[in-house]
Amino acid sequence: MRNPTEGRVPETNDEDYKIGKKYLSELPLTFEELFEEGENPYDKKRFFKLLLWAESDEIEMLVEDLLDEYQADYKPIRYHSTLPLYRDILKVILCNALAYKGMDIIVSLRSPTYSIDKRYNPSHMSYRITLNLLEFLDHQGYINLYRGDRGSTGTQRRSMFNANSSLLNMLDTYGVKYNMLTTHSASETVELKKADKLTGYFDEDITLWRREMLNRYNVLLNVSRRHIAILGESSREPILMRCRFHDNFGRGGRVYGGLWQNTKKADRKTITLYDQETVEVDIQNCSLSMAMHLEGFEIEGDLYAIRDYPRELVKIAVQVMFNLTAASDKDGINKAANSLVKETGEDKEYLKQMVRDIHVHYQCISSWFFTGQGLRLQFYDSQVCFRVIEEFVKAERVVLTIHDSFIVAREDQGLLMEVMLESYRYYLGKEPVLRVEEGYLL
Repeated sequence: MRNPTEGRVPETNDEDYKIGKKYLSELPLTFEELFEEGENPYDKKRFFKLLLWAESDEIEMLVEDLLDEYQADYKPIRYHSTLPLYRDILKVILCNALAYKGMDIIVSLRSPTYSIDKRYNPSHMSYRITLNLLEFLDHQGYINLYRGDRGSTGTQRRSMFNANSSLLNMLDTYGVKYNMLTTHSASETVELKKADKLTGYFDEDITLWRREMLNRYNVLLNVSRRHIAILGESSREPILMRCRFHDNFGRGGRVYGGLWQNTKKADRKTITLYDQETVEVDIQNCSLSMAMHLEGFEIEGDLYAIRDYPRELVKIAVQVMFNLTAASDKDGINKAANSLVKETGEDKEYLKQMVRDIHVHYQCISSWFFTGQGLRLQFYDSQVCFRVIEEFVKAERVVLTIHDSFIVAREDQGLLMEVMLESYRYYLGKEPVLRVEEGYLL
């Protein structure tokens, strides 16, 4: 199926302004961010995945034996009609315990979490049964269940558990192995978020096409995951890449789900594919370039080089200006400065002046600022991304997507650049500037 849519300058180094993602090790994120970009390969924590699954006689036998123990030693299952739910939910818990062996698994013990649209919950995870099974496994000594942040009696939104050796030994005894882990066959890969919640929708041509591409891409990644090495270790976790739209199917749409997306930039150079060094190719000044090109302007040089402001601070400010919605430019400048104060800790008046200077510098695209257009720009870079995915799936070669940049084995650099150039021209009618960063072997 084809794609259907066609003042004062602080004395500091730019590195100080690379405001990184709030990794789990630095901030205990909420379970509602399960579908976000919270995870990274540096943490010994993972979100509980509703979509982890396994189809094998070995895990079915273990599930049945544990449910027999549940009813004999813990409490009987009152309604026989719920037994299939207990089986499926216990299987999901066991798959998480195996996939994240030696890690803390962040799980929600709040009932609203499990009321998400059924499109995103193919195993029909329910609050009461999930809680019952986790408490049973904790009671029997198979897991350690912590309510709230470990070491506190705080909110249950950030509860977590980890598998004890007794459960891991049982998984091994029954012959349940990593290579049996997958994601549920009904896992939804195209998400729509409205009013900060994932919601259902009726399929359109673009959702059908993207779901087909993502399903094929996920198959390729999972078949090849032993050939994907991050920080010197091959990936053992099942990979589920998905895209998320916001409000409608013309806003957002970026692809998420890979641990490599949250690997620090310097460490991404050490990623290997097929035991080869990699290259990372990105669209230079992507958001600004796209806005300029959509307005018919040509681009030249570093678009984030404005006066003497630190480049990375300008880059953050531009993204804030694209994403904010404000009643007027004056209101937008003030909102942007307030947002930047929270992110950078810099002086508000300095930031406000910088935002004013950026606004004046890019007066030619001022209609893109403070009007919530950032998600529209994300849609364009996601279209480029899907064309890249399509061509690499056809070639049966791995490409790791990071929104507007891509990591491939060195021998695939030519194909990647050709597809990126062609796709950008197709959607934006202009020539992008591509930047290449060379990787190296550890």
